[in-house]
Amino acid sequence: MEIVLYEEGTVNEFYLAHHAVKKEKRGEARLRIVFDGSSHEDHAPSPNVTLEMGPNLLPEILATLLRFRLYPVGIIGDTGHAFLQLSLHKRDRDLTRYFWYRGIKDKDGNYGTTREMITYHFTRLSFGLTCSPFLLSATIRELPDLYKAEFPTAAALVDNSTFMEDFAAGAENDDCVTNLHYELVHVMNQIRLPMPKWATNSKHLKEVWRTDDVDFKEITQILGIYWDTESDAFSMDPRDVISEYVEDLTTKRHLLQATARFYDPLGLLSPVSVVGKLLFQDTWFRGLAWDELLSDLGALWNTWVSTLPHLAHLRIRRCVGTVDRSHSQVHVFCDASERAYGAPLYIQSCMSTTTWFT
Repeated sequence: MEIVLYEEGTVNEFYLAHHAVKKEKRGEARLRIVFDGSSHEDHAPSPNVTLEMGPNLLPEILATLLRFRLYPVGIIGDTGHAFLQLSLHKRDRDLTRYFWYRGIKDKDGNYGTTREMITYHFTRLSFGLTCSPFLLSATIRELPDLYKAEFPTAAALVDNSTFMEDFAAGAENDDCVTNLHYELVHVMNQIRLPMPKWATNSKHLKEVWRTDDVDFKEITQILGIYWDTESDAFSMDPRDVISEYVEDLTTKRHLLQATARFYDPLGLLSPVSVVGKLLFQDTWFRGLAWDELLSDLGALWNTWVSTLPHLAHLRIRRCVGTVDRSHSQVHVFCDASERAYGAPLYIQSCMSTTTWFT
């Protein structure tokens, strides 16, 4: 951002509304600023109404995660604040103005604010604009064509393996994943898009990172799924679902909140989450109001909630790749009832006389 220098004749300007969002998780609270490109006065349109959204260039989350599971060695990277790495043209910057209080620092080095109002505008792309996801994806999508000759490995993966700020891919061995890492760093540096956060299950690459003083995590998240790189397994923290609802009176509203927080894009925990969804179906069959107690359904709810902490001990192997893909088969089983349906998928790998299912 930069301070706006007022000049006569400036007509293309808009002042973004902004507010703080507080997110509490496991006793820790974080504040972030949200700039609202959809907020506007009655007599004027908002920027998000006038801006084109652009086509959706993001890969599907499910497809990205499935590709991530195909190889013995996985690697993920996070660009972090990617939108703020893209510059706005000078003629467009006054459309992203906003007000802020002037900050001061006292003699003890602590920061505070005065009542003096200052006008800033963005010099980089704001997250709150409807076109921002497209512009970021379109920028990254240019990289494969520009650098496929110089960085063939990274160029082949960066398009379909990058979801917003997250990159997730795999390789056959330590040498391949190390080469992928270096190529990816060089490709992203071409557009000055650093990737400060990394994770991998490759012990060799971790040692390289320690030598190069590269920050990485042993336990992290890939598109919302917990990944323990040491054991190379996916896991779930049930506190993400039940933390603030267990002690509450059980209502239809609480039930919906809990089941909606059950994030499982791969469907690995469907046998558990479907129970909460069936209970929610029952509230509609009985015509319960949103804040009405669940009566006898409350006992079923409490039984289901009491089993959720056991999910903390569940570990699901990340890699489902097979050694010889030419001798692999995919088997899908489907079943349905009046209440729910499901379709588990298995990969059968035949190696000599041994058959493995993953």
